[in-house]
Amino acid sequence: MSKQKSKQDAGITTGQVWLFTGVAVALILVVAIVVSVAMRGKGSAGHEEAVPVATVTENAPAPQAVTQAPVKPVPPAATTKPAEEIAGLTPVEPARPAVTDTRPKLLLDNLAGTLSVTTTVAPSGERLDLEHTCYRMGLSLPVLWQGAPSRTKTYVLVMEERKANEEPFVKWLVYNIPVATKGLPKGLPQAEAFEGGIRQGRNDHGSPGYTGPCIPQGRINYALRLFALDTELTPVAKAKLVDLIPAMNGHIIDAAEYKFQHYLNQ
Repeated sequence: MSKQKSKQDAGITTGQVWLFTGVAVALILVVAIVVSVAMRGKGSAGHEEAVPVATVTENAPAPQAVTQAPVKPVPPAATTKPAEEIAGLTPVEPARPAVTDTRPKLLLDNLAGTLSVTTTVAPSGERLDLEHTCYRMGLSLPVLWQGAPSRTKTYVLVMEERKANEEPFVKWLVYNIPVATKGLPKGLPQAEAFEGGIRQGRNDHGSPGYTGPCIPQGRINYALRLFALDTELTPVAKAKLVDLIPAMNGHIIDAAEYKFQHYLNQ
């Protein structure tokens, strides 16, 4: 009887072991399935959150160009420093490349030879007064002339900056000056038109009226050029000398020139 009971106990213990083993295996499988499903869900969610890369198609509108408002020229700032204190400054104006004069040529044949022009602020061939440069007020020069031929109707006045191996650079342009006018006052405003028909064109800086010398180093040559015409020129908006030369040619009956220099050192 005792032996039979021991066998039964042993049989129960073996069955329980197998039962527990089966349950453990099932639990492991369930956990594996759950983990696998969770990982798939996480990968799918990450894919949905990704931002697609924008592509350019042929039919996509081209970006519009941004236009910049024109910059108005600012007059050079005046200074009260003496010339010897500013003589070592770096040149204010950018260097211009060496070029030949490609402008239309002025036809100066058969001139009367009686016209003369001058200014009181720069003895001929000598130094310009600094109040007419960017180191002071930058006032335009007072100009006087005489001796125009009888057929003169208007004058054209040009002030040129001249450097070796460079095209003359126009610093001032005035045209349609009536024949009764014998000169221009100091400090002419930078306007394009005046009473009586006088007009100021654009200098080679692109601004109307006079722009004085602004170079601190070296001696730079300048010239006032006056042309007597037997006609009045048709006004041209923002006209430069190159725009007026074709209309001037054939009507220049006399011309005169006055040379001077700009430099800072005394």
